[in-house]
Amino acid sequence: MNTTGNYKHGRYSNNKICKICNKKISRSATHCGSCATKIQIKDARNNPNWNGGRIISSNNYIYIHIPEHPFSNTLGYVAEHRLVMEKKLGRKLTSEEVVHHINEIRTDNRIENLLLFKSNSEHRKFHSGFVKYIMKNYQNLVQEYVKNFIGEKYELYSN
Repeated sequence: MNTTGNYKHGRYSNNKICKICNKKISRSATHCGSCATKIQIKDARNNPNWNGGRIISSNNYIYIHIPEHPFSNTLGYVAEHRLVMEKKLGRKLTSEEVVHHINEIRTDNRIENLLLFKSNSEHRKFHSGFVKYIMKNYQNLVQEYVKNFIGEKYELYSN
């Protein structure tokens, strides 16, 4: 495929540029992709469905629209659990630090449900050790749960 054809006779033949960042754009566009997204978010604030820039991502994390935050994504959103931890610590988190949800519910961003790890490596070690602990103590943990939460009228039978 001849890619130079796109510039001579195709999409970019009119030398049209984005009015904001001066990148080349297709002749049917008014802005480049990244500038168009920023404009859409700005325009979204006038929409009656605007919820203050709070969204839930496809992987169930809550994100808040704060484009000026040093670790906001390309659309200007920051994970809420990171913001909660930053508020508690009184400082910005580093890019290496990882915030973990204790109960594994990604939308539960109460500070008492969050743990801070200095790196992803430390976070992985925690998960690996926790799983080993659960597997080693599974029978006792189930018995304790039954006793404390269901009542003593049930018995557990193990092989």
